Amino acid sequence: MLDAHLREALAFEAPYVLDRLLSDRVVETRAQAEELFTEVKKYLVLCELSHDMVIGMYSEMVDAAWHAFILFTDQYADYGRRFFGRYPSHTPLSTPTPGTTGSARRR
Repeated sequence: MLDAHLREALAFEAPYVLDRLLSDRVVETRAQAEELFTEVKKYLVLCELSHDMVIGMYSEMVDAAWHAFILFTDQYADYGRRFFGRYPSHTPLSTPTPGTTGSARRR
């Protein structure tokens, strides 16, 4: 079971990311944007729990949503510091394989 701190990370809301996903036409509905942003938060929490293990990105759409979050640099950095004690770096793969687009690394 997740500790309260990581449950808070999953409950974090960022309507500006949802708006961006809609305006960039990554998704068609607000419900889809919410679902996709939830997957980003799940991925970041999984990376945090995996310590030094590199977890590859499993979805191009989730990666697009992660990028949308990163564009809000200050808010993304604050999210990382608040819930993980650091900035969750995005490390794109130099030669992606099908189904993988990058990974989060602990720094």
